[in-house]
Order: sequence, then C-alpha cells, then structure tokens
Amino acid sequence: MISNGISNIELHWATRCGNRFLARRIRTILLTLAMAATASPLVAQRRAPEIVKTIDSVRADGRVKAVPIKTPSGFDLFAAVDLAGGYIRTSGTLSGGMTNEGGPASVNQGAAIVQEQVANASFFVFFEMGFVMGAPPSEYKKIAAVYPGVSAMIGSPGYTEHHWLQLVAPRSARIVAADNQLGRVFSGLTAVSDNSCRSDTRQVGAGFQLLPMKDCPATWGTEGFRGKLIVPDSLWRARFNLDKANFRWDDWRIARNVIDPLSTVGTQGVYGYMSDYAREIKLRYGSVVKGGTGAPVEEGYPLGIELRVDAWTYAGTPTQNTQYYQVQMVNKSADVYGSGIDYDSLYFGLGPGFLISGNEDTPYIDFQNNTLYVTKGNTSGKCSGIFPRGYSGTTFGPNCSNTIGFAQGVYTMTWLKSPLGDMRNKLFSN
Repeated sequence: MISNGISNIELHWATRCGNRFLARRIRTILLTLAMAATASPLVAQRRAPEIVKTIDSVRADGRVKAVPIKTPSGFDLFAAVDLAGGYIRTSGTLSGGMTNEGGPASVNQGAAIVQEQVANASFFVFFEMGFVMGAPPSEYKKIAAVYPGVSAMIGSPGYTEHHWLQLVAPRSARIVAADNQLGRVFSGLTAVSDNSCRSDTRQVGAGFQLLPMKDCPATWGTEGFRGKLIVPDSLWRARFNLDKANFRWDDWRIARNVIDPLSTVGTQGVYGYMSDYAREIKLRYGSVVKGGTGAPVEEGYPLGIELRVDAWTYAGTPTQNTQYYQVQMVNKSADVYGSGIDYDSLYFGLGPGFLISGNEDTPYIDFQNNTLYVTKGNTSGKCSGIFPRGYSGTTFGPNCSNTIGFAQGVYTMTWLKSPLGDMRNKLFSN
C-alpha cells in the first residue's frame, strides 16, 4: 500500500562484480546488478564501442524484420529546464551514467546525452532500460470518487500504464524529470569537455545539465549534496531493540538530522527526481487531471508518483565494477487530483534492455536469488542450430556463428527489496 504523502515503497538494484559481494553487503544494499567477467582490456583498446542501428523483431509466422532504432543524434527536449544527467564513475572497466527521467538507461546506446554502462570502453552493455508503472480499475475508482473528471481518459477504461520507449514507434515517455529541480537540486552547470569533474563525454554530452554529483560540488544546488546517507549499525540496533516484533529495514523512515550528514554512501554518488505528473505530462492529459483542459492525448491517467533515484559506486577492488541504484516512491496524488489517493494495487518494475555488443544476448533467471544473468549466446558450446533452438532469417547468421560466449562478460541484475517483498529480510531468514 502506498498511502497519501508517505513514501513507503523502495526499490534497489545495482551492478556488481564477483559472487561474494552480495552476501557481504546484504545488510545495507537491497538490490544488485552485476558484471562478473569482462572483455580483455587489450581488445578494448583496439576498437570503439559498437553502435547497433536495428533490432530484430520476430513476427508470428517466424519471419524476422530488422526494425531501425532511433538515430543517436541528440535528445527530444521537452522538460529541458529540469532535465539533467550525471556520471556514475567507477575505478573499474564498467562505466555508466543516469538521467532524471525514464529509468536507469533513458536513451539508446551511443546517444549524445547519456550512454549507459560502457564496459572497457569497448562495447555497450545496455540500450534503453526504463521503468514500468501501472494500476488497475480498482485504483481508478478511488480517483473518480474524488475527481470525476478522470473519466475523460482514453484507452482501456480504468487502466493506466506508464513505460519508457524512445527507440521505435509507438514511443512513450510518461515518467519524466520532476518539476522544480533546477537550482534547488542541481546548480544548472553543464557538462564540458576538459579534465574537470564536469567532464565524462562517454556518459553526458557537452552542454547538457548535470545532476548533483558527490565528487563535483559545482553541480550541487542550493540544498547542497543530499545523497543517500549510511545508517550506522548502532542506530539500526537501537531501532530493533525498541520494537523487535515490527522491525524493518526502512531507512526512509529515519530522519536525516539524526545521521552524520557527511556519511554519504559510495565513493561517487548522484541523484535526481522523476515523476508521472510533471508540467508537460499534465498538459498531455488535458481534463483527465484537475485543472486541466481539453481532450487528452495520452492513454490512461497519471498516478501522482514521485520517484527519487540514487545511484552510487565504491572504488574498492571487490566492487569497482558495481553500480547501485535505489528508487524511493512517494505518493503525491493530491498534487494531481486535489485529494490524496490511498493506493494498494500499484505495479512497478523495470524493462531491461541489454545489448552486449550486438545481437543474441542470453538471459537466465535464478529465482532463488532473485537474479537475472545475461551474457552472449553459445556459452554451452552446443549452439548447432538444434540446441538451443533458434529461428531462421536472423541478422547474426545461421548456427550461431557470430556468438562469442563469455568473452564480453556476464552481467547480473539482483533485486533485493521491492514492493512485492523485502528480499533482504527473506535472505536473512532463509
């Protein structure tokens, strides 16, 4: 349940290297995304990152069509005043960035603003990877009870669904930069091409606004750097002893003023805010939202959810290829409908877009550990056109001839805590 005005749902995910780290950090990190092997640095130095221009689409009759993806020539500007990007700097071979819209990778690999996760400066790990959010008719009825105008919605009556897709039509962008961040959250300084903390052109193009980064005070807004803080063990112990039966690892309930303000997580950190009800989004919904006018051009209805996204890394050798993400959801539906809505059936997740330097990425799901593993095809060495089964007409040739197994690494995405349950607590009691 996510009650009006209370942020009581959190998500965490990250990127890590190796298999031992999860067990050691499970008490403080709730979800991980991992890189367990990398390509040879020597190979990396010999080639530039490969940019893929089409995606294979398999039709119902088995035919394959190469669908062109959006040319990485820049960015569709709409809420430019509050839109910004930041660097997730690591000391290893896996580098990345983030923007305050869409999700962990809001633009296609090779785009001018942010290209997420470049391994060894050799190949792109992800293309677009956006958040997915939705609600069923039961929540629509609650909104209609306080604001009947929501009935002007278009699409399947009562349902709403937000996702991020900018590569191919039909494009969707309903989770965007939240309002009023410029100046307060980040200073408005832009990325430059020099050797300063404002420069990492692999991740943020020159001239694009920068999110507040821990290692770059010039990017901080008037509130200073308010990255995620480390809750000390002594404070967790005190809260546990105060109410053992109801204890939960809910760090969002702990006020910042009782924690050392200098104890921010990570060697490098960056954060920003997204929402499904920013100014331009509300305009697209017309009279579906309170105060709006005209017919809607977006299907469904906004939920009034603000997302705070934190990302951080550690420079130590065991974690140098690890990237951590935390999403905190806050119900601000009163800003959309004039009265707060107590939601109890919201859906939230991630739409992974892996692109490990070309076609045929192979995912495996380890349900016991809530982990998705992704690598190239033919890791079994049995890819003969019979096992594993494939389809004809692919762009990577018959018999999996272009697969290279583990040469480009193994990447894992582990969810430790989500609205569906606290995976950290589950692991403690398993």
